[in-house]
Amino acid sequence: MTIKTARTTTGALALAVALCLVVIQACSVPTMRGKRTFSKKDCLSCHTEFNEEEYSKKVVHTVMKDGKCEGCHLRHGIVAKNILTAEGNALCYECHTKEEVGTDTGKLHAPLADGECTMCHDSHASDAPNLLTAAGAESCYECHDRRAFNRKVVHEPMKTDGCEACHRAHSSEHDDLLIDEPIALCLSCHDPVEESFKSAHAEYPVEQESCAICHNPHSSSQAGLLRKSLHEPMGNLECENCHEAPDAEDPFSTVVPDDELCLECHEASDLTEGGTIEHEPFTNGECMECHDPHASESRLLLRASDKSLCTECHEVADVRQTFEHEAVEMDDNCVSCHLPHASSEKLLLRASGSALCVDCHEDTMDTSHDIAHQPFDEGDCLVCHNPHGSNFPGMMLDRMDAICLECHSDVEQRFIKANIHEPVEKAQCTSCHSPHGASEKNLLKATDSDLCVDCHEELMTVAKGTTAHEPFADGFCLDCHDPHGSNEDALLLQEVGPLCLDCHSEIEDLLDESESAHEPVVAGECTQCHSPHKAKLASLVLADSYDLCLSCHEGLKERIESDQAHSPAADGECLECHSPHASERRALNTGSMMELCGECHELEDDDDFDAAHIGIRAEVMDCRKCHDPHASTEDMFLKPELHGPFDLRVCEDCHVLEAP
Repeated sequence: MTIKTARTTTGALALAVALCLVVIQACSVPTMRGKRTFSKKDCLSCHTEFNEEEYSKKVVHTVMKDGKCEGCHLRHGIVAKNILTAEGNALCYECHTKEEVGTDTGKLHAPLADGECTMCHDSHASDAPNLLTAAGAESCYECHDRRAFNRKVVHEPMKTDGCEACHRAHSSEHDDLLIDEPIALCLSCHDPVEESFKSAHAEYPVEQESCAICHNPHSSSQAGLLRKSLHEPMGNLECENCHEAPDAEDPFSTVVPDDELCLECHEASDLTEGGTIEHEPFTNGECMECHDPHASESRLLLRASDKSLCTECHEVADVRQTFEHEAVEMDDNCVSCHLPHASSEKLLLRASGSALCVDCHEDTMDTSHDIAHQPFDEGDCLVCHNPHGSNFPGMMLDRMDAICLECHSDVEQRFIKANIHEPVEKAQCTSCHSPHGASEKNLLKATDSDLCVDCHEELMTVAKGTTAHEPFADGFCLDCHDPHGSNEDALLLQEVGPLCLDCHSEIEDLLDESESAHEPVVAGECTQCHSPHKAKLASLVLADSYDLCLSCHEGLKERIESDQAHSPAADGECLECHSPHASERRALNTGSMMELCGECHELEDDDDFDAAHIGIRAEVMDCRKCHDPHASTEDMFLKPELHGPFDLRVCEDCHVLEAP
């Protein structure tokens, strides 16, 4: 029997295992048959804009045309980020070798040298040849100002072949990326043996020199592409005024030494205009240090614009400043203030001191002020200002406070306080003071509150029906505040208490004579109850009596609101019984208990009062010993804990009763 049972059990177990295997197989077979596989998605399935915009252009980058986006980009999945396989030009050089591009030659186009092929070429597609960002010279004009190439007379190759007629796009062995040496390049089009060429150059062998001396290679407002400013003898083909004859052995040598040549026509006295301090090149007869003897794009035959010319020697004017003198940036820039040849003033200035500045700064130089700043009065503008520019507003030599304290060192210690007026802290002295002159003492821009209102307009506005503190109403801000700095909050001249008592001496007298004083008054914390400037309530209190008093007496507030409240307390009439500052009586009471309680309660000749107080006279009692003056949970405002005999009205247990 036992064996049979075992076999039965074994068979059932085998059947269960078989069923499980069948179930597992049934579940697993579909899974195996439906195994998931992955394939790369085409880039254009997401970047559809390329189908619409880029592939429609005339020239498409080969790798893009072949769909090989990963030739340049790393896949980024759903994270929108452009990740290239290499940085800058290194990516381009993977296909376009440096030899092919031409980087192995001496001089490189700036974008190529900086590793920025995409400044000129579009990385995907373009309507212009060679994937340029624009066709022809337009791509060049993205960096080069087109005005220099589109004047009245344009060089013919520029009009027909664009920049590539003379320049290489990537690199060159020659300056300015020219395709050949400058003279050879010009002579490839202009034949020097032609009669028209010879007559145009007064028979001089100019093919030996650079054409760019007299001609602009791109465009000009002058016929023959001559430069804007022409030396008169050259413009009139009177070359022999300065040079030997064209058939001479050295036709370009000058008829007299260079340092004497210019003075043949230009009188030295006319150039110096009486000045005794001379510009060094002028003294040495080195006119060509500044002037071109033939032609120039700059005025007065200068070799370059004023500023770039002067900064070749004078580096100080070439330092870029945040706040530059406008004269430095003008066309005439340096010569707005300096004479080019000679002057009677140091540094070749046109005038001394403020006499120089007044030509442009006439309004600033107004001397009608009642009080003038001493440096301004003496015309010493450079005591405070840098004449070329600086990194400080107003072209100041330094932070304004540093400049002011160089002369006003005596006040510096007054400014180093725990609390500093914001304009002082930010070196904005001119927020309050006029730097040149004013009608008010201390060069103030205005007096009293008229000065403060510029920054504190909201505070200084007094609405109708508002009570204002007398000094505040009269605009005497400095009666309470220090304008520069203070160790007290709100820039006060001293602690609040002593400051208020300077005017409110009656409070000080009351404190001397009082038995009790309000704690904020003793602590000198007047602003706990009063606004120092303005308030909607009388006496400048911050709130009505109930809210003001109970902002400190919180426990009392809870009792008044939850228990049975005495009517003066419930009505918020704290001042019915208490003095706000000090009193000759305890608890800041305004009168004796008899006087205070008697205002509402009949204390004499009243049978009910006599019965409740067993005939004891009111004048010998202190009501507060039995009654709470503010609130109570008991009838008649009795205190919750009473002496047993008193509670039972058995006074004789303790007191000897006298006959009435």
